[in-house]
Amino acid sequence: MIAASVLVAEDDDRARRLAAPGLLSFLRLRTGRPGLLPTVEEAEAYPYTEFDRTVIRSRAASQIIGGPSTVDKQLGELLEATAADELMVVTMVPDQADRIRSYELLAALR
Repeated sequence: MIAASVLVAEDDDRARRLAAPGLLSFLRLRTGRPGLLPTVEEAEAYPYTEFDRTVIRSRAASQIIGGPSTVDKQLGELLEATAADELMVVTMVPDQADRIRSYELLAALR
């Protein structure tokens, strides 16, 4: 079994937008400023420094974020690389409807 942070949306751009609050939340935690999960709008308006962007790129690289075809490809690569036959997924987004939609799109893969 392997666990992964996965966010699926209708396309890659929407998925990246929905992932921004979780990435900002991680940045705040990592820099000693934990707090509530921000909204998409708060994440978009945040004044990121170059250091912040580096931390976020690193964190995002360990997650699977995208539209259905992107996520399907990345999940396939992850499962092949790990030889896992079971996958546990967590999706961190501020809106429950977006989380449910991500799981619905994920369930429709493969």
